[in-house]
Amino acid sequence: IASGDPQSQFTITNGGVLQTRKALDRETQSFYNLVITVNDLAPPPMTRFTSTAQVSVILLDVNDCPPTFTSQTTAYIQENTPVDTLVFTAQASDADSGPNSYVEYSLKGPFGNKFSVGNIDGGVILVGELDREEMANYSLTVVATDKGEPPLSSSMEVTMIVLDVNDNTPGFSQNIYDIEIEENTLTGTDVLQVFASDADEGTNGQIRFSIAGGNVNSDFRIDSVTGVISVAKLLDRETRSSYSLLVQAADRGSSPRVDRATVNIVLLDVNDCAPVFELSPYSVSVQENLGNLPMNILQA
Repeated sequence: IASGDPQSQFTITNGGVLQTRKALDRETQSFYNLVITVNDLAPPPMTRFTSTAQVSVILLDVNDCPPTFTSQTTAYIQENTPVDTLVFTAQASDADSGPNSYVEYSLKGPFGNKFSVGNIDGGVILVGELDREEMANYSLTVVATDKGEPPLSSSMEVTMIVLDVNDNTPGFSQNIYDIEIEENTLTGTDVLQVFASDADEGTNGQIRFSIAGGNVNSDFRIDSVTGVISVAKLLDRETRSSYSLLVQAADRGSSPRVDRATVNIVLLDVNDCAPVFELSPYSVSVQENLGNLPMNILQA
């Protein structure tokens, strides 16, 4: 072999039989152009005749390469994504040629009947509604199979992460709170803590509390984070004996969702008022020789 075989992959016998010396790989090199030299053995060597021939070797494909995935292994989906939306595209290539390189896709394993895949284009379609609060992520096994005989296949795990949408309204632990406090409760004293929860995550699930109504003269305040209600001003049962506060829990989503509850506060009396006579002074006229003073009623 005079040329065309730099890797010494071929050899030729004295009988002219061309043989392989190493394993061939069409995917590495599919064509060889060998120059074969032959000469006679006439003595002396200088009188020998030489001839050359060109031999083209074309390697035919054998299905020895499974498909190889080139796509990402993670996808992100909004939980309110409509059904029939393309959410991911699986991509795989096969180094073989012809039908041996044609790839078809399928899904296997549990995936909640939420997804399907196009067997030709690898497009993963959402076929069921999502709810992040029910299932936050899905693990899909995508299988790529070539059309060789026998077929070769490979698989890839794809994680579908469901992103939160603000679709849950905060909820108070109870709709009505009833408490009694003494009217001389000091300013700054905590009197009640309300509780609310939101099934969303991130800012969509963060709750801020406020008093939306009934807070006459702003006598009470609420901690926006903890929901603790405290006395903001001096109270006086004789001026106002009860309050009905409307407290609000709002999440921090881009379009906040709100729940409300009622807090009924009754002020208990303390002995903080001295008696006051209705008339002052009282005047009574009596005769000087009376043995007993007449009875008179003093009101206070």
